[in-house]
Amino acid sequence: MSSLEVGVDAATAFRFIASPKNMELVYPPSLRLRVLEAPERISKGSRMKVEARLLGQRFEWHSIVKDYEEGRWFMDEATVSPFLIWRHKHIVREVYGGRCVIEDRIEFRTVLGPIGDRLAGRMMKRILNYRGQMIRNLLEADSSRVAVYVDPTVIGLGKGTALCVAMTILGLLIPVYAQYLNLNQYLLFMACGISWLLLWFFTHDLLHLTVGVLVGVRFSNFYIGISNLVRALKISPQYRILFVALGLRIDRERSRASAAGYATMYFAGPLASMLFPFHVPLQLLFLSGFNKVGIVALLFLVISLVNLFISSIMSFKHGCIKKGVKALSRH
Repeated sequence: MSSLEVGVDAATAFRFIASPKNMELVYPPSLRLRVLEAPERISKGSRMKVEARLLGQRFEWHSIVKDYEEGRWFMDEATVSPFLIWRHKHIVREVYGGRCVIEDRIEFRTVLGPIGDRLAGRMMKRILNYRGQMIRNLLEADSSRVAVYVDPTVIGLGKGTALCVAMTILGLLIPVYAQYLNLNQYLLFMACGISWLLLWFFTHDLLHLTVGVLVGVRFSNFYIGISNLVRALKISPQYRILFVALGLRIDRERSRASAAGYATMYFAGPLASMLFPFHVPLQLLFLSGFNKVGIVALLFLVISLVNLFISSIMSFKHGCIKKGVKALSRH
């Protein structure tokens, strides 16, 4: 998956990568990687426990060294990780003039199948590129080169805002056009389901942003993350990626909001996700009346009420309402 030529001999390079504590030095700071349990130097059968932050959530990564050949290569396999399958083979080989090549061959699979594998592969490639730059800098004792990591989950503030606005408008318009097209109840249900999800998903951060700007909160970027629901529901690590969410990163240095301002900004997001979906059943009833779209409208009304009830409880215990209450208590 990656190959790196380094200006040291193979024995030196192997000693470096076979020391688990060095992982804390070479991975992007945004991952906040910490080695929780590991031997000073690995061997066959060694077990390691690592903590890292991925997609806005903390993960523990447990692995075991399945195969090992001193000075040449070793292969570790994850027993607990965000992946269904993870095997990482580290290879070091001498080339010429006291130099060596470090290779990483990774086999992995996510719960999302080919789409998830492709996205994870893109992120992993960037992480490995940064790791390679840091390994080279440390082994060659060269501080002049700067390792750069561009997080593929980060979305610029302008692009993220445009996306949220466009998807919200689309969610508002779909029920209107679906009825003008005189769709049968099955297709109407499918169209309104898409509308409901768009209004539930994208209005959350759009209202955080809008209210935040009005009260003095400033943001640096959007990011693709994992919902806090995974903690509440105690979802296994490999299945957490199913709970994808869009997030906003607050720029604390530029923000000038009061405690009440922060709380209002936090409260706005879940309220949007709870109230905007009611647009779907109300719009159906307003345009066509109960007789024509009764079953579909009633279903989405029930779904919206259930969402209102569950979201209010979950957000108070684990989500943005809880953050808003904390904001008031901290200031």
